[in-house]
Amino acid sequence: MNSGSYKADIATGAALGGLVLPVADVLGIFLMGGLLTVGSCAVLLGWRLLVRVIRAATPAHHPTISST
Repeated sequence: MNSGSYKADIATGAALGGLVLPVADVLGIFLMGGLLTVGSCAVLLGWRLLVRVIRAATPAHHPTISST
């Protein structure tokens, strides 16, 4: 992870917190952070599983040896 994405992550979290805070209280911010964390973990796990399924479904390239 580079510095730019780290700073963008912090800015996005601050913006989301600023948007939710007037609507919900501090508990709402805490719950939103927990839901975002669970959602992020689900996306990462789903991505890993998808890559495994694709790799399992793709036949490996084995050159055939002709017996002549």
